[in-house]
Amino acid sequence: MSSDNSIVSPRRGVLLRRFVLAAVLLDGALVLLGLLLYPTSLSQGAWSGVLADLLILLLFGGLACFGPFAAGRLIESSLQVGLICGLIGGLLLTLDLLSGYLFAPSGQTSQLTSLTAYSLFGLLTLAAALVAARRASSFAQGLGAAFWCILAGELVWLLVEFGAYYLLSGTPNGSSFVRGEMAADFGRSGATDYAGWVMTDFYGAGFFHPLLSLTLGGLLAVVGAGIGRFVGRGR
Repeated sequence: MSSDNSIVSPRRGVLLRRFVLAAVLLDGALVLLGLLLYPTSLSQGAWSGVLADLLILLLFGGLACFGPFAAGRLIESSLQVGLICGLIGGLLLTLDLLSGYLFAPSGQTSQLTSLTAYSLFGLLTLAAALVAARRASSFAQGLGAAFWCILAGELVWLLVEFGAYYLLSGTPNGSSFVRGEMAADFGRSGATDYAGWVMTDFYGAGFFHPLLSLTLGGLLAVVGAGIGRFVGRGR
C-alpha cells in the first residue's frame, strides 16, 4: 500500500473485503468444529457460546465491509498503519498462546507473558490511532486505523485460540497448560464433564475477548486519535 492521502481504491477495497470474509469464515468454521470434536459441550450450554462467537464475527465482518471505517472510506496511510499494527499485535498474542501450549510455563510466568502481550496490543492500537490521525490531521482516520488494528489482531487471535487448542491440547505440555488455566474454575463450577466444560469456556472467550478489545481498544483509539489530531493540526 502507498502512504499518501488518497482514498483506498475500489479494487483494493474489494480485495481487502474478500480477505476479511475469508478470515471470518475460517474462524467461524473453527468455532463450529469444536461441536464435532467435543459434542458433550452441548450439554454444557455450548450453543449460546457458539452463537455469540458467530455474531461477534459477523459484527467484525459487517463493520469491515459496510461500517464507517470500511476500507473504501479510509485513506491508504490510515489503513496501512492499522493493518501493520494489528498484524504485529496478532503475532504477539499468537506467541503468548503458543508459548503456553509448547512450554507449559508456571502460572506466574504465563500471567506475565499474557499481560505483556495484551499491553503491547493496547499500545499498538493507541499508536495506530495517533499516527493515522496525525498524518491525516483527522480524528476519524485515527479511529479507522485503530479499528483495523483491532480487527486484524482479533481475527488472528481467534484463529490461533481455537486452532492451537484443537492441535496442541492433547500434548503433554499442552494438556498441562490448559489444566493450569482451567482446573480451578472447573472445580468451582461443579461440572463433571471436563472436556465439554473447557470447550464451552473457550466459546465464552471467543466472544468476550473480541468484545473487550473493541470496547477498551475503542477508548484507547479515542485517546490516540485525539492526541494525533491535536499534534497534526499544529504542523
